[in-house]
Amino acid sequence: MSDPLHILRVSEVFGDLPEDELRAIAGMASVRRYDAGQPFIVEDEPGTSLVVIGAGEVEIVRGLNTPDERIIDENGPGALLGEMSYFVNDGLRTASVRGRTPVELVELPYQAFTTLLGARPRLAVEIVRMIAARLLQTDRITIDLLRQRNRQLAETLDALRAAQSELIAMETLEHELRLARRIQQQLLPAGAPDLPGWSLRAHWEPAAQVSGDFYDFIPSSNGGYAIVLGDVSGKGMPAALVMATTRAIIRAAAAEHSAPEEILSSVNQLLAPDMTPGTFVTCLIAHAEPDSGQLRIANAGQCLPYLRTPDATIPLKATGMPLGLLANSTYEPIETQVAHGEDVVIASDGLIEARLASGEFLGVDGVANILSRVPLTDSPIPPLLDAVAAGMRQDRDDLTIVQLSRL
Repeated sequence: MSDPLHILRVSEVFGDLPEDELRAIAGMASVRRYDAGQPFIVEDEPGTSLVVIGAGEVEIVRGLNTPDERIIDENGPGALLGEMSYFVNDGLRTASVRGRTPVELVELPYQAFTTLLGARPRLAVEIVRMIAARLLQTDRITIDLLRQRNRQLAETLDALRAAQSELIAMETLEHELRLARRIQQQLLPAGAPDLPGWSLRAHWEPAAQVSGDFYDFIPSSNGGYAIVLGDVSGKGMPAALVMATTRAIIRAAAAEHSAPEEILSSVNQLLAPDMTPGTFVTCLIAHAEPDSGQLRIANAGQCLPYLRTPDATIPLKATGMPLGLLANSTYEPIETQVAHGEDVVIASDGLIEARLASGEFLGVDGVANILSRVPLTDSPIPPLLDAVAAGMRQDRDDLTIVQLSRL
């Protein structure tokens, strides 16, 4: 049986790591063998580890052992597999993998992988890029398969081929978009965390099947939480891929830093060199201390949050450059004390840019007026959503709202 260190050296992800780090990873990994045709990753089962192929060829399969079974990709030595279920909240495998030939592989538990990402956050960027490339490759394989079938049908019945081609293309696109939306929803928090002294609520509403908006609740070492709200420029699949990349980088940076401004600076330095021209990410991070009501905010181009008190609705003026534009951008934090019964409302620009029935934007003043009219004992999220729903639907943007209430 092969040495796990040898297999890791040829890995597409781990191969460039220093020798001492490779040896440390090898010490946490185990080598396994599987026969041809034997599945070792099964769709919709919980994932507990990722694998690196050392020898042999494998097939990535959707709908294993069902009438709809299809091979969406093939991989060989050096390939990293099983990483998708690590990044989604329900932790379920998104496809099955079986040996096309006898296979030898290295298995690395997720717990060990988490430790590795904490030490090398840049690795998360490379893995998310690899996931995005695989999704695009899946689309290409699916479309090529459909085209091949359509050509075969065309030899016998041209009219049927044309009609069937259009139908299959539409169904395939719907399926892939539904899968992309499912994966994206699983990247969002499954629910609000239990933060002593606070109550957290959130609403996420994509304008299309997938979204460039995201939010997250990330625990910090002192028992507090970093509340994150981000918005990628643009819409659709390109924005969704940048969203997934940015979320992974933020989580990796938050494992190293607790201050919001340090997290944003670290994320910006990683995003800026590789960001497509014209693409950027606005992002606000608010760190809530448990029990005390202390809130520290840093903002990278996101809409200003509002503090609601018994006397006024106050914009909290934390500002900064969006992420991905200038690698040397810095972010100046602000601190505020949220008293018992008060709350802070954060929203993406899909709220202020929502068009009313009159055709005018809801705007900063419109949002502030609604927040001022809602009693502090009630959540302002439903009235804000009612105002958006009553307006014009065309050109509607992704919409995310987060409310932090001090108990």
